[in-house]
Amino acid sequence: MVILPDSEQEGKLTAMQYQDLVLDGELFDFWQASMEEEGYVMVIEDGAPYHKGAASARREQYKKNGWTGWGLGTWPASSLDLNSIENIWHILINNIQKRKVQPKNQEELIIAAKEKWTKLDLDKVNILIDSMPRRIAAVREANGGPSGY
Repeated sequence: MVILPDSEQEGKLTAMQYQDLVLDGELFDFWQASMEEEGYVMVIEDGAPYHKGAASARREQYKKNGWTGWGLGTWPASSLDLNSIENIWHILINNIQKRKVQPKNQEELIIAAKEKWTKLDLDKVNILIDSMPRRIAAVREANGGPSGY
């Protein structure tokens, strides 16, 4: 989990911030270690505005250096039925809401989110990941429309 700082642009992350904090930061390190351990790992992006611009140029550099499976075009935009991270966020939020003491400010929310993130049930996460073939089949059967996931 990467906690992003408040942005000067009405709370919106810029492409440069995304590049500096995520692409060149913890996500790249995690992705590289995962590639070495697992052999191939795909990083999915959903077409958010900060995935474009400077971030696109950085991904092109990665491709030239032999890194594949990252970026726009690897996953359809707004594909909630195919995006297991949405389910994981839901689990995380529910776990935070189950705490006896609720966060009262941003700092407490960050502490609670980090705490609950480290305690996520990996069996549930793996079940979500393993459901992807069924999700893809359901979206195909629905001709790209809502599939019930």
